[in-house]
Amino acid sequence: MKLWGGRFTKETDQLVQNFNESLSFDQKFYRQDIRGSIAHVKMLAKQGILSEKDRDDIIEGLEGIRRDLDEGTLAISADSGYEDIHSFVEGTLTERIGEAGKRLHTGRSRNDQVALDMKLYTRNEVDGFVVSKGPGSFTGLRIGMATIKGLSMGANKPYVSISSLDALANSLITFDGIICPIMDALRDNVYTGLYKNIDSKLVKLLDCTSLDLSELAEILNEKGEKVIFTGDGMFKHKEFLSKNINNCEFAPNHLSIIRASSLGELGMEKLKSGEVDDMNSAPLYIKKPQAQRELEQRLAMKNENKL
Repeated sequence: MKLWGGRFTKETDQLVQNFNESLSFDQKFYRQDIRGSIAHVKMLAKQGILSEKDRDDIIEGLEGIRRDLDEGTLAISADSGYEDIHSFVEGTLTERIGEAGKRLHTGRSRNDQVALDMKLYTRNEVDGFVVSKGPGSFTGLRIGMATIKGLSMGANKPYVSISSLDALANSLITFDGIICPIMDALRDNVYTGLYKNIDSKLVKLLDCTSLDLSELAEILNEKGEKVIFTGDGMFKHKEFLSKNINNCEFAPNHLSIIRASSLGELGMEKLKSGEVDDMNSAPLYIKKPQAQRELEQRLAMKNENKL
Protein backbone atom coordinates (compact mmCIF):
# COMPACT_ATOMS: atom_id res chain seq x y z
CA MET A 1 0.00 0.00 0.00
CA LYS A 2 1.75 3.16 -1.27
CA LEU A 3 0.46 6.23 0.51
CA TRP A 4 1.10 8.51 -2.47
CA GLY A 5 0.74 5.93 -5.24
CA GLY A 6 -2.51 7.36 -6.57
CA ARG A 7 -0.81 10.60 -7.56
CA PHE A 8 1.59 9.04 -10.07
CA THR A 9 1.08 7.25 -13.37
CA LYS A 10 4.23 5.14 -13.11
CA GLU A 11 5.70 2.83 -10.52
CA THR A 12 7.66 4.51 -7.74
CA ASP A 13 11.40 3.93 -7.97
CA GLN A 14 12.72 1.52 -5.33
CA LEU A 15 15.07 4.22 -4.01
CA VAL A 16 12.07 6.42 -3.22
CA GLN A 17 10.32 3.47 -1.59
CA ASN A 18 13.38 2.77 0.56
CA PHE A 19 13.57 6.43 1.56
CA ASN A 20 9.89 6.63 2.57
CA GLU A 21 9.69 3.22 4.24
CA SER A 22 9.61 3.09 8.05
CA LEU A 23 7.83 -0.24 8.63
CA SER A 24 11.13 -1.98 9.34
CA PHE A 25 11.45 -0.06 12.61
CA ASP A 26 8.04 1.42 13.46
CA GLN A 27 6.40 -2.02 13.43
CA LYS A 28 7.21 -2.14 17.16
CA PHE A 29 4.42 0.44 17.59
CA TYR A 30 1.64 -1.88 16.45
CA ARG A 31 0.00 -2.18 19.88
CA GLN A 32 0.05 1.58 20.36
CA ASP A 33 -1.19 2.22 16.82
CA ILE A 34 -4.12 -0.16 17.23
CA ARG A 35 -4.97 1.23 20.66
CA GLY A 36 -5.05 4.78 19.27
CA SER A 37 -7.09 3.69 16.26
CA ILE A 38 -9.73 2.04 18.48
CA ALA A 39 -10.07 5.25 20.48
CA HIS A 40 -10.33 7.28 17.25
CA VAL A 41 -13.04 5.02 15.83
CA LYS A 42 -15.09 5.29 19.03
CA MET A 43 -14.88 9.07 18.74
CA LEU A 44 -16.01 9.02 15.09
CA ALA A 45 -19.03 6.91 16.00
CA LYS A 46 -19.91 9.11 18.97
CA GLN A 47 -19.89 12.15 16.68
CA GLY A 48 -22.13 10.39 14.17
CA ILE A 49 -19.42 10.18 11.50
CA LEU A 50 -19.30 6.38 11.57
CA SER A 51 -22.22 4.00 12.00
CA GLU A 52 -22.30 1.76 15.03
CA LYS A 53 -21.93 -1.26 12.74
CA ASP A 54 -18.79 0.14 11.11
CA ARG A 55 -17.45 0.99 14.56
CA ASP A 56 -18.01 -2.52 15.87
CA ASP A 57 -16.62 -4.16 12.72
CA ILE A 58 -13.50 -1.99 12.77
CA ILE A 59 -12.84 -2.54 16.48
CA GLU A 60 -13.31 -6.29 16.14
CA GLY A 61 -10.97 -6.30 13.13
CA LEU A 62 -8.31 -4.26 14.94
CA GLU A 63 -8.45 -6.46 18.02
CA GLY A 64 -8.08 -9.50 15.77
CA ILE A 65 -4.98 -8.01 14.10
CA ARG A 66 -3.44 -7.24 17.49
CA ARG A 67 -4.18 -10.73 18.75
CA ASP A 68 -2.70 -12.37 15.64
CA LEU A 69 0.45 -10.22 15.86
CA ASP A 70 0.83 -11.04 19.55
CA GLU A 71 0.48 -14.75 18.87
CA GLY A 72 2.73 -14.71 15.81
CA THR A 73 0.09 -15.94 13.36
CA LEU A 74 0.35 -12.65 11.46
CA ALA A 75 3.79 -11.39 10.46
CA ILE A 76 4.93 -7.87 9.56
CA SER A 77 7.32 -7.96 6.63
CA ALA A 78 9.36 -5.00 5.42
CA ASP A 79 8.88 -6.15 1.82
CA SER A 80 5.09 -6.40 2.16
CA GLY A 81 4.60 -3.20 0.17
CA TYR A 82 3.41 -1.16 3.15
CA GLU A 83 5.36 1.97 4.02
CA ASP A 84 4.69 2.11 7.75
CA ILE A 85 2.82 0.46 10.60
CA HIS A 86 -0.20 2.72 10.06
CA SER A 87 -0.69 1.65 6.43
CA PHE A 88 -0.02 -1.98 7.40
CA VAL A 89 -2.77 -1.96 10.01
CA GLU A 90 -5.20 -0.10 7.77
CA GLY A 91 -4.44 -2.31 4.76
CA THR A 92 -4.73 -5.55 6.75
CA LEU A 93 -7.96 -4.33 8.32
CA THR A 94 -9.45 -3.54 4.88
CA GLU A 95 -8.47 -6.98 3.60
CA ARG A 96 -10.31 -8.55 6.54
CA ILE A 97 -13.51 -6.47 6.87
CA GLY A 98 -13.83 -4.75 3.49
CA GLU A 99 -14.64 -1.10 2.72
CA ALA A 100 -15.31 -0.19 6.35
CA GLY A 101 -11.58 -0.60 6.99
CA LYS A 102 -10.82 2.39 4.76
CA ARG A 103 -12.87 4.64 7.05
CA LEU A 104 -10.34 4.10 9.85
CA HIS A 105 -8.34 7.05 8.53
CA THR A 106 -11.28 9.47 8.50
CA GLY A 107 -10.40 12.85 10.01
CA ARG A 108 -6.94 11.74 11.03
CA SER A 109 -3.46 12.61 9.75
CA ARG A 110 -0.33 10.48 9.71
CA ASN A 111 1.35 13.10 11.89
CA ASP A 112 -1.34 12.59 14.51
CA GLN A 113 -0.80 8.82 14.44
CA VAL A 114 2.98 9.10 14.63
CA ALA A 115 2.84 11.53 17.58
CA LEU A 116 0.34 9.39 19.49
CA ASP A 117 2.19 6.12 18.84
CA MET A 118 5.47 7.64 19.99
CA LYS A 119 3.89 9.07 23.12
CA LEU A 120 2.22 5.80 24.11
CA TYR A 121 5.31 3.74 23.30
CA THR A 122 7.61 6.04 25.28
CA ARG A 123 5.29 5.99 28.28
CA ASN A 124 5.27 2.19 28.22
CA GLU A 125 9.04 1.86 27.81
CA VAL A 126 10.18 4.47 30.34
CA ASP A 127 11.25 2.94 33.67
CA GLY A 128 11.25 6.23 35.55
CA PHE A 129 12.09 9.91 35.40
CA VAL A 130 15.11 11.90 36.52
CA VAL A 131 15.19 15.60 37.34
CA SER A 132 17.79 18.04 38.63
CA LYS A 133 16.76 19.28 42.08
CA GLY A 134 19.27 22.10 42.33
CA PRO A 135 20.85 24.21 43.49
CA GLY A 136 19.87 26.60 40.74
CA SER A 137 17.21 29.09 39.69
CA PHE A 138 14.36 28.98 42.21
CA THR A 139 11.68 29.33 39.52
CA GLY A 140 13.41 26.91 37.16
CA LEU A 141 13.73 24.25 39.87
CA ARG A 142 10.06 24.53 40.82
CA ILE A 143 8.96 24.24 37.20
CA GLY A 144 11.24 21.26 36.61
CA MET A 145 10.11 19.38 39.71
CA ALA A 146 6.44 20.10 39.04
CA THR A 147 6.76 18.87 35.44
CA ILE A 148 8.44 15.62 36.45
CA LYS A 149 5.91 14.99 39.21
CA GLY A 150 3.12 15.40 36.66
CA LEU A 151 4.78 12.99 34.22
CA SER A 152 5.44 10.53 37.02
CA MET A 153 1.85 10.55 38.23
CA GLY A 154 0.42 10.40 34.71
CA ALA A 155 2.57 7.44 33.69
CA ASN A 156 2.45 5.78 37.12
CA LYS A 157 6.25 5.56 37.05
CA PRO A 158 8.74 6.58 39.79
CA TYR A 159 11.06 9.55 39.65
CA VAL A 160 14.30 10.54 41.33
CA SER A 161 15.87 13.95 41.86
CA ILE A 162 19.62 14.48 41.55
CA SER A 163 21.71 17.35 42.87
CA SER A 164 23.05 19.62 40.14
CA LEU A 165 26.43 19.51 41.87
CA ASP A 166 26.43 15.70 41.86
CA ALA A 167 25.75 15.72 38.12
CA LEU A 168 28.55 18.20 37.44
CA ALA A 169 31.01 16.15 39.49
CA ASN A 170 29.97 12.89 37.84
CA SER A 171 31.05 14.22 34.44
CA LEU A 172 34.62 14.40 35.82
CA ILE A 173 34.66 11.13 37.76
CA THR A 174 37.91 9.99 36.10
CA PHE A 175 39.87 12.91 37.60
CA ASP A 176 42.46 11.73 40.15
CA GLY A 177 42.00 14.49 42.68
CA ILE A 178 39.27 16.58 44.29
CA ILE A 179 36.37 17.51 42.05
CA CYS A 180 34.83 20.85 43.00
CA PRO A 181 31.71 21.94 41.13
CA ILE A 182 30.77 25.55 41.81
CA MET A 183 27.64 27.45 40.87
CA ASP A 184 27.41 31.19 41.26
CA ALA A 185 25.37 32.23 44.32
CA LEU A 186 26.04 35.99 43.90
CA ARG A 187 28.02 38.37 46.11
CA ASP A 188 31.21 36.27 45.89
CA ASN A 189 29.42 33.19 47.18
CA VAL A 190 29.12 29.83 45.44
CA TYR A 191 27.06 26.69 45.80
CA THR A 192 29.56 23.88 46.03
CA GLY A 193 30.47 20.43 47.25
CA LEU A 194 33.65 18.35 47.18
CA TYR A 195 33.91 14.94 45.53
CA LYS A 196 36.52 12.31 44.80
CA ASN A 197 36.76 9.13 42.76
CA ILE A 198 37.37 6.28 45.20
CA ASP A 199 37.35 2.78 43.71
CA SER A 200 35.48 4.06 40.62
CA LYS A 201 32.71 5.54 42.74
CA LEU A 202 31.90 9.20 43.25
CA VAL A 203 32.35 9.85 46.97
CA LYS A 204 31.14 13.09 48.55
CA LEU A 205 33.74 14.76 50.80
CA LEU A 206 31.69 17.88 51.49
CA ASP A 207 27.91 17.99 51.14
CA CYS A 208 26.14 20.66 49.09
CA THR A 209 26.54 24.03 50.77
CA SER A 210 26.99 27.75 50.16
CA LEU A 211 30.45 29.17 50.83
CA ASP A 212 32.24 32.45 50.48
CA LEU A 213 35.08 32.13 47.95
CA SER A 214 37.70 32.76 50.64
CA GLU A 215 36.21 29.99 52.79
CA LEU A 216 36.32 27.58 49.85
CA ALA A 217 39.95 28.50 49.15
CA GLU A 218 40.91 27.86 52.76
CA ILE A 219 39.23 24.44 52.82
CA LEU A 220 40.87 23.30 49.57
CA ASN A 221 44.35 24.56 50.46
CA GLU A 222 44.17 22.73 53.79
CA LYS A 223 43.49 19.47 51.94
CA GLY A 224 46.65 19.94 49.90
CA GLU A 225 45.45 17.94 46.88
CA LYS A 226 45.08 18.96 43.28
CA VAL A 227 41.58 20.10 42.46
CA ILE A 228 39.52 20.58 39.30
CA PHE A 229 36.71 23.13 39.07
CA THR A 230 33.57 22.88 36.98
CA GLY A 231 30.23 24.68 36.70
CA ASP A 232 29.14 28.20 35.78
CA GLY A 233 30.86 29.68 38.85
CA MET A 234 34.17 28.53 37.41
CA PHE A 235 33.96 31.04 34.58
CA LYS A 236 32.96 33.98 36.78
CA HIS A 237 35.55 33.35 39.49
CA LYS A 238 38.38 31.81 37.47
CA GLU A 239 40.83 34.63 38.22
CA PHE A 240 40.27 34.42 41.98
CA LEU A 241 40.54 30.63 41.98
CA SER A 242 43.77 30.65 39.98
CA LYS A 243 45.42 33.15 42.34
CA ASN A 244 44.22 31.79 45.65
CA ILE A 245 44.05 28.01 45.34
CA ASN A 246 47.12 25.84 44.93
CA ASN A 247 47.41 23.20 42.21
CA CYS A 248 44.04 23.82 40.57
CA GLU A 249 42.71 22.94 37.13
CA PHE A 250 39.59 23.88 35.18
CA ALA A 251 37.28 21.53 33.33
CA PRO A 252 36.74 22.03 29.59
CA ASN A 253 33.64 23.98 28.63
CA HIS A 254 31.66 20.96 27.43
CA LEU A 255 32.04 19.29 30.85
CA SER A 256 31.19 22.44 32.80
CA ILE A 257 27.45 22.25 32.20
CA ILE A 258 24.88 19.98 33.80
CA ARG A 259 24.66 17.19 31.23
CA ALA A 260 21.52 15.12 30.79
CA SER A 261 23.68 12.01 30.37
CA SER A 262 25.28 12.57 33.76
CA LEU A 263 21.91 13.14 35.43
CA GLY A 264 20.57 10.04 33.71
CA GLU A 265 23.46 7.86 34.83
CA LEU A 266 23.08 8.86 38.47
CA GLY A 267 19.31 8.61 38.21
CA MET A 268 19.42 5.09 36.80
CA GLU A 269 21.58 3.94 39.71
CA LYS A 270 18.97 5.23 42.15
CA LEU A 271 16.05 3.78 40.22
CA LYS A 272 17.70 0.36 40.08
CA SER A 273 18.35 0.39 43.82
CA GLY A 274 14.81 1.55 44.58
CA GLU A 275 15.86 4.95 45.95
CA VAL A 276 12.96 6.92 44.51
CA ASP A 277 11.43 10.24 45.55
CA ASP A 278 7.93 10.60 46.90
CA MET A 279 5.51 13.27 45.73
CA ASN A 280 6.43 15.51 48.68
CA SER A 281 10.09 15.87 47.68
CA ALA A 282 11.20 19.45 47.03
CA PRO A 283 14.01 21.26 45.20
CA LEU A 284 17.32 21.73 46.98
CA TYR A 285 17.20 25.30 48.25
CA ILE A 286 20.55 25.91 49.93
CA LYS A 287 19.71 29.58 50.32
CA LYS A 288 16.37 31.24 50.81
CA PRO A 289 15.13 33.20 47.79
CA GLN A 290 16.47 36.77 47.60
CA ALA A 291 12.98 38.24 48.01
CA GLN A 292 12.42 36.20 51.18
CA ARG A 293 15.78 37.21 52.65
CA GLU A 294 15.08 40.89 51.97
CA LEU A 295 11.61 40.60 53.51
CA GLU A 296 13.05 39.03 56.64
CA GLN A 297 15.65 41.83 56.88
CA ARG A 298 12.96 44.50 56.60
CA LEU A 299 10.82 42.78 59.23
CA ALA A 300 13.82 42.46 61.55
CA MET A 301 14.64 46.17 61.14
CA LYS A 302 11.00 47.05 61.75
CA ASN A 303 10.97 45.04 64.98
CA GLU A 304 14.22 46.68 66.12
CA ASN A 305 12.72 50.13 65.59
CA LYS A 306 9.79 49.20 67.81
CA LEU A 307 12.12 48.36 70.71
